[in-house]
Amino acid sequence: MTLKLLCQLRLLLSTFAVLYAGFLHADPLAQCPQITARVTCAQNIPTLEITRPARATDVTFRIGAIAQGSAMGDRMMTLVPDKDAAQMPLGTLPTSALSLAVVGTEGPQADTCCVRTIVVPAPDPALCAVPDAAPTTPDVDTPTAPEDQSDTQDTPRDVQTPDIALALTLQDDCPEGAAGHSCAGTLSLSVSGTPQGPFPLSLGHNGAENVDVALSGPLTCYATGPTSQMCREDAGILGTGLDLPLTLSAPWSYSARRVTVCAALELPQSPREVTYLVQTALNQIGLDAGPADGQSGPRTQAAVTALAARFGLQTDDPTDPALLALLGLTPYADGNAGNNRACATTLLPARPRPVFTPVPDVTDTAPQPRTPAPDVTPAPICDTASTVARAGECACRYDRMIRLSQRRCVCTATRGPPGAAGCP
Repeated sequence: MTLKLLCQLRLLLSTFAVLYAGFLHADPLAQCPQITARVTCAQNIPTLEITRPARATDVTFRIGAIAQGSAMGDRMMTLVPDKDAAQMPLGTLPTSALSLAVVGTEGPQADTCCVRTIVVPAPDPALCAVPDAAPTTPDVDTPTAPEDQSDTQDTPRDVQTPDIALALTLQDDCPEGAAGHSCAGTLSLSVSGTPQGPFPLSLGHNGAENVDVALSGPLTCYATGPTSQMCREDAGILGTGLDLPLTLSAPWSYSARRVTVCAALELPQSPREVTYLVQTALNQIGLDAGPADGQSGPRTQAAVTALAARFGLQTDDPTDPALLALLGLTPYADGNAGNNRACATTLLPARPRPVFTPVPDVTDTAPQPRTPAPDVTPAPICDTASTVARAGECACRYDRMIRLSQRRCVCTATRGPPGAAGCP
């Protein structure tokens, strides 16, 4: 485990998209000074207050919750060097202790200098309680004016709960071209209100052979299996909404196929997909989790144990909820769960089978049966910029690359296509 690795994780509570291997460093990990943290009540609002230690004046501290579903959620606090304290409204009063992870950085490159965990005790349940008003006795000698009802009437307010809605369109038929089937669609994310924090977006399709679904746009996505991927970004990237082009491609076949593509504001649903995603993250930050195959073997368990130990966790399970919370893989909830999933289906027509007519034998004038062409499954269509066809599959063309799909690879460090000289 290294210093810049922990800096790169950014407390592992921010977006999964910023985990790059280039932040590795070999310095030993230091323990941050004890930071004072407490829950106070500011204007009847529960507030987490962090106070800087006296002997760390030039350190920037970033603080986030370790446990999933805490009152702090997946937000992070930042205490910059010129501030002695920082506050964050919690919205609700914590009913249990808050376990927080702290990462300290310093210098122009924001190198990690220390890390520690702290526990904030649960506050008094009556901390922000509004005291009952003292009863008053009306003055019987003084007539009271009629009560003005104008200020007590319920005034309708236009309060909009933040919401992200998904819509997916895809061509009804996916025609065959010179290189196989290719058709286009659009994934639309419409926004109401102002959603906060990172959101997950899962994209997958049914198991039709050699089908590749690619999503274009500003979202950074990671494969979670041969037919699924996940994107995770801060909701601020959505603005007022996004329309993301989607492309489906597949080799031709003598059999017609229907492919259904679905997008959802949710984390991967199966333990295999979650394990695949965690393996990808661990490998990218320099912890050897073995090949990303969705299987929790000894190398994966050892990498999980090494990461968890730095934050006071004892687990070797890549699907452990506390570990997923450290990696920022927490569920998402918005104002309307009914519009958080969208699907579309397209038809990949069958290629007509060629008919072979044998040359008649002049000695045999009897009619000859027609022989249909054999059912041959074509090789996958490889992305020539990032892969090469090898042994019936698409292998990554350069070193320092990871597979994004069956036919495409991307550079490990940049998450993008390779340049003329390969990957950095």
